Formats: sequence, C-alpha cells, structure tokens
Amino acid sequence: MLNEKQKKLVEADKGKILCLAGAGSGKTHCIVEKIKYAILENGMSPCGILALTFTKKAAHEMRERIARNLGAAMGDLVGAFTLNSFCYQKIVKVDPSYFGYTKTTLKVVSDYNTILKDTIADKDKVFIENVAEELEKYLSRNKPLPPIAFIVDGKGVGYEVDLSVLFADMRRYQFEHNLITFTDQIIFAYQRLRDDVAFRNRTAVQYTLIIVDEAQDNNFMQNNIVLMLGSAHNNITAVGDDAQSMYQFRGADPSFFLSLKDHHDFSLYTLTTNYRSNQPILDLGNSILQPNFEDEVQVEKYLIAHNPTQAAKPKLNVFFKPKQQTAFLVASILNQLAEGKKPKEIAVLARTIKGASVCRYLPAALRESDIPYKVVGGFDVMNSIHIKNMLSVFYLALGNTDLANWITALSIFPDIGEVRSKQIAKCVPDWDKAKIPKASVESVKEFRCLISKIAEATNDAHECYLKFYRWYTDFIDENYTVDHRHGYTHRQRREIEDLFNYIEGTFERHTDLAEAVDILVMDIDDEDINEDAVTISSIHRAKGLEWSVVYIPDCVSTMYPHKMCTKLEAKREELRIFHVAVTRARDELYLTADLTPIQGVRPYLSPFIDLKYVTAPDPRVAWCMLDAKSFWRNAKLRDEAEKENEDE
Repeated sequence: MLNEKQKKLVEADKGKILCLAGAGSGKTHCIVEKIKYAILENGMSPCGILALTFTKKAAHEMRERIARNLGAAMGDLVGAFTLNSFCYQKIVKVDPSYFGYTKTTLKVVSDYNTILKDTIADKDKVFIENVAEELEKYLSRNKPLPPIAFIVDGKGVGYEVDLSVLFADMRRYQFEHNLITFTDQIIFAYQRLRDDVAFRNRTAVQYTLIIVDEAQDNNFMQNNIVLMLGSAHNNITAVGDDAQSMYQFRGADPSFFLSLKDHHDFSLYTLTTNYRSNQPILDLGNSILQPNFEDEVQVEKYLIAHNPTQAAKPKLNVFFKPKQQTAFLVASILNQLAEGKKPKEIAVLARTIKGASVCRYLPAALRESDIPYKVVGGFDVMNSIHIKNMLSVFYLALGNTDLANWITALSIFPDIGEVRSKQIAKCVPDWDKAKIPKASVESVKEFRCLISKIAEATNDAHECYLKFYRWYTDFIDENYTVDHRHGYTHRQRREIEDLFNYIEGTFERHTDLAEAVDILVMDIDDEDINEDAVTISSIHRAKGLEWSVVYIPDCVSTMYPHKMCTKLEAKREELRIFHVAVTRARDELYLTADLTPIQGVRPYLSPFIDLKYVTAPDPRVAWCMLDAKSFWRNAKLRDEAEKENEDE
C-alpha cells in the first residue's frame, strides 16, 4: 500500500524528480514500486532501468525486492549497482587504456596512501599519509591541486611540496602497476563522460529511467555523473534526505542534492510520514535539526508517525562515576532480553567505535553476562596493514603476480622490510637471484609454500582464510614479540585477533576466494544481518537500518558535536549524524552520558539534546547543560572570524 504522497511519486510522469524522503518514510518501497510501475504500467523495458544505491547491501536488497515483485527473471534485468560499482564496471573497465592503463585487469586499492608509499621513498609514514589526505581532499571535490602545499612529517617537520608533481608520479606508478582506488573509479568515470561526448551519448541512451537512492550523499562529481547518464532521456528520480547527509569527509554536500530543484529543473516531492518510530522519538529527532532549519541550511520538514499510539519519551540517564554507564547498558539490555526482546532487536550506536569510551568496556561486559553481540564499523578494514598483507597473499594465489603484491607480501618479514622487498620482488620468479637475509630464508620458503597451498584451495574461501590466518598469527607471535623493536603489545595483538574475527564471516559466506576478496574490497558491509546478536555499531554504519530498542551512549559535548569538528559546517553535519542515530529506534530510545570528570574537568551534556523531549530521572542533569543558543551563537561568531582572517 502507498500513501497519497508516495502514490504521486510512484505515478509521476516521466521527467526529473527530486524526492526529499525523511527517515523511515518508505523510500526504498517507493523506489521498487516506481520501477514496477514503469515496467508494468508504462511499458518500460527493465533493461533500460538503472537503480544506483550507496552500499552494495542496499543494491542487493533492491534486487531482491524487485525480484519478489516482478519475478526473478525480470528482476535480474534491472540494473541495481552502487555508483562506484557502476562507474568501475560499466565505464572504467570497458576500456582501461583510455585512462592510461596497460592491462584490462585492474587491482582495486583503498586509497592513495597505499600507492604513494611506493612512489615517495625518502619520507616517513605520516608525511605520506598527509600527502594522500591532501590529494583526496582536492580530487574528490574536483578542485585543482594547489601549486604548493605545506606537508608535515611524523617529526613535526614541514615541507613545501608541489602536489601536482607528486600526483603525476603517483599516476604513472598506478598505470604501470594497474592500480585503481575507489576515488579514481568516480574520477575516471566523470572525466570520460564529460570529455568523450560520443561515449556519453552511447551510455546515456541505454537508460530510459535512472533512480538514485541516498542522493544527498553524492559529491560534485557523483552528482554530475548521474546528470550525464540521464542526459539522453531526462528521466531521473533522485531520492534522499538532506537531514541525513553525513559524508562531508568524502566531499558530500547536501547543497548539491538540493540544487537539483533550482538549477536543473527537478520537480520536488516530499515524504514525511514515518513508518518506523513512535512520535516522541520523532519529536526528539525533529528538535535536533532546529538550528539548521532556523538558519535555512536545510529544508524545514517534520516527521510525523504513521501510528499515533501513545508512547513514552526517550530516556536520558546521566552518570557521575566511572563505568556506571556500562553497567547501566548491560543491566538494561538484560532486562530487555528477560522481557522477550531478541538480541538482534537491540543496538548500541556510537559516534565512533574506537573513540567512544563505552566501547572500550561494553564488549567485555556483554561477554561476562553471556549476551551475544557483534561490532560493526569498529575497524578501518581496508587501511589495516594486516588486511593488506592478507589480500596481497590472496592476489598472488589467484595469479595476480604484480610487483606491488610481492612487495606488500614480502614486507611481512621483519628482516626484509619495504626497501629489500622491492629488490627481492624484482627477481621473482627467479628466487635464486633474490638476496634474502639468512634469518628469513626458511620462513620465505614456508611462505611460498603457503601461497601454493592457498592457490590449490581457491574454491574454498574459508579454508584459504584459515590457512593464512593460522600461518600469519603464528608468524607474528614468533617474530613480533613485545621486546622486538616493531613488536606488538598484548592489547595490539588482541586487536589483530578481533580484526580477523571481524572479516571471517565474509569468507564463510562466499565459497570462491576471488568472489570473497572482491566482496571484502568493494563492500565492507558484508556482515550477517540475520545473526541474533546485540549490535554495537558506528552511526555511519547504522544508516538505513532500524532496531526496536536503541541506546546512544556518550551523549556529551565532546562527542556530539565531536571534538574534532571545529568548523560551523562540520557542527551542522554533527546535528544530522545525531538525528540519524535517534531515528534508528522503533519503540524505545535510551540516551546516556558519562559525566565523570576528566583530569578534574566535568564534561557537559550535548547541546543537541532538548530536555523537553526526554525523560531525565536524575535532577542533576540540569547542572550539566550547555545553553544551546549560546553554543550556536559562538560557533557562528568563530566561523565569521575565521572567514575574515582567510579573506585578509
């Protein structure tokens, strides 16, 4: 069933449509119904429909829903991709030589840092990471590289560097070794569609209807890729919510999304009926965005619950002694389970997994109480050296024997390191010429044997994973002990264990090693959503999901807004992040704040919380409030002062 506004969206005539769909308003249902209507009522070919989503999981879910509504055969004909996947498969891989590659098979790496460490030999790790971050900042926003940039190394020494020269060296290395990053997938697709008019026309004419989900998180290039893909038929539906735009660090800006109406003649549709949460939860969610509404940086809209049933306000609990917050969370979750809730109906959502104090203690406390749990979004998987080591071994076992893979793989050995690994890698496969340190000769032989064993078992991804995991962890324990200069502390060793446990499910769920590797590289959202466990998740990874009961810990002024967000625009995005967290809850919402003094200074409650919309049983909460109006007034004054200084 569709409500009146949803029905108008689904049955809208061909043309360009901008749909502002609030949290829980049934946007995915509308997208599937619009595709169904286009095929069954308008006679559109399913082959000509392109649905673009933000995550691979969302694309998979959309394909499943389409198949349920139209049948598997017809559902398979509709193209449902992430934008990255579409750009890579349908544009970049069609002709890699157009961009400068020498082979048709490309290796996807997570970021420029991975490549720069092989092209900048005379600087330390921090310097290389800062160069990568600077390049990403300009390239993802389609801005020209500055002639001179000031880059700091790990010792705090600053250097003036020409980014364009470093970038040119990096590109040459990429093309020579057939490496591509996720950012490059978008950049190259944008450049070809922009510059090659014939190719753009051939591509665009194939798609009579383009539907974009989560369009508010598109950056400049992604937005323009969609417009160019729809240029032949001008039949585009962009669905999103400016109130849920929270990927500023990737260049996303809700103004790109909202500009579709004023600058590209899109018709506006708005969905505000929420089918997920009760009204008290939505009242809190609406109140969080009020500062952005007042300053007209977001479209003013208020979510209204479809079910008007009376419900309790969200609860705010504050604590003044260490670990009281963790004890409350465990006790409350145990109570929920005793009342019949399943573990998978409960979530604890943190601003960041590693940065949140409660996340350091909660997993152990849940284990002690025999509460099953899973951590989502706690690891920067693709930037972990341990995962890079594993992937390089798997790539070698799968036959991708590029120099870069050997360099990464051989760097595992402490006596070899990066410089010597390059020298040895250039000798492969003539191992007799390789100058391997005596201490590592036998280990390297075992390592080569490991690669051969994995190569023989590539039809059993989990067995390949176990072979590597057992060898690697044993190797670390033998060669990287605490007293070694590059050794791991006991805590770091446990983190390695947790990291591998975190990704193991991907190799259990996919039989073929090549497929499992692709899933891990292209989509880190591959956890088992049916697992009956309490979810501990970052808010960014919780987007698009919902739970019956949600806990949001650490609701203090250094976490909401995050202490690293000093700019006004960053603080506005923090409001949207908190709004997303609140609107994940269906039935019950608990906010908690640990107000234990840190170095003698007591933190304040987050200025994003309006006490009118919560129940706070502890009267001491009033002592710890920040005045929200003063907070935003000061933030604006600082922003104005910074802009004046920049102009001068």
